[in-house]
Amino acid sequence: MSDLTDLVAVIEGAAWQWWTASPDLVPLEFSYPYLAREGSAGAIPNPISSVALAFGKPSEFVFLTRSDARDVPPDWPQQMAEDRLDFDLFPTALSFELFALNDRDRQSRVLGIPHREQLSIQRQTDPARGDHFHLAFWAGEVGARVAAEAIQLRTHEGVIELGDVRALSDSWWTYWRAYWQRRGTAEALPYDPSCEVTIPFK
Repeated sequence: MSDLTDLVAVIEGAAWQWWTASPDLVPLEFSYPYLAREGSAGAIPNPISSVALAFGKPSEFVFLTRSDARDVPPDWPQQMAEDRLDFDLFPTALSFELFALNDRDRQSRVLGIPHREQLSIQRQTDPARGDHFHLAFWAGEVGARVAAEAIQLRTHEGVIELGDVRALSDSWWTYWRAYWQRRGTAEALPYDPSCEVTIPFK
């Protein structure tokens, strides 16, 4: 798999939680990615609670709302940016197969769902430069699309190189196995919604 395919695989089971935007950067934050860091020898890996896809030099950033959405507040983007959106009332878990990063076929499916758009950023780009990264996704009844020159995966501890994503994903699956082995025992790990939606076969 390519680095971007690995990236999609660890993000598309997450939930969109926050965003901000400037002319030079659009970070989108997602909670509960399938990523974990190795601990000390023999220790259970530590899950990474949230990551941001940071789009550098964006040419376009647009909010999406499904046409058939009910009771979604019209200012939901502002509420999300200000940490005021009630995720219990308006869940924003990403929709599998509807998270498209540099995937034209999947992006067509995302944008083919009837929706209305709210523009945040749009600017002229140098045709010789172009946009190397295109993201479109649905998170419940809302979503976004972004076009930008660069992309980074960030945590509160710093940048994760895209080439390191697969190893961190492998560590998450080690953590996931430990989570389910200990679930319901005196050694149970703290509740993790990303583990709960990925149920092992007996």
